[in-house]
Amino acid sequence: MAKKKLKVAQQDWLPISEQVRACLRDCGQTRYRVAQATGIGEALLSRFAAGKTLGLSAKALDKLSKYLRLEVSMHGVVEQ
Repeated sequence: MAKKKLKVAQQDWLPISEQVRACLRDCGQTRYRVAQATGIGEALLSRFAAGKTLGLSAKALDKLSKYLRLEVSMHGVVEQ
């Protein structure tokens, strides 16, 4: 699977959970396949993908990001 970079402009900033949902949706793999490869329950992945659960554990996010080959990059700090 090729490494994906989700390009997000500052005005189009998305929370990490939304970016992971987008990558999960666009990875070209079924949730069943992702669940089998990562050991994360398919039901949990389905609820996460549908936005019915707030998030995943750090362990699950680590597994998912490794499988999807995601990386986090910082574009600067937003001052409030």
